[in-house]
Amino acid sequence: MPAALAGWLIVAALPVLAAEPWMLMGREGGCVEIAQAAARKALLSGIESPDQIADRLSGRGEGFQREDVAKNGVAVARIDIPKRGMSLIFVPRSLCR
Repeated sequence: MPAALAGWLIVAALPVLAAEPWMLMGREGGCVEIAQAAARKALLSGIESPDQIADRLSGRGEGFQREDVAKNGVAVARIDIPKRGMSLIFVPRSLCR
């Protein structure tokens, strides 16, 4: 887990609600808009939230794990898709540098 998420309280089945747009956190801690990432990964096309990607994966019968994290009222979601070798970390724009 990236250092930026260390110390966050892990909450099982936390409904992920964000009042601001979701971004994807990169390995180096920077962020990218989901639409930009979709240009490289078709799976993300039309996706705006972690709930939407979870629904898409479930609908396709693809295995994935979801971990929702919250601290000080800010929600973050991590979705691992082992078969695709992908780990997506959705963060609200305010957490991006």
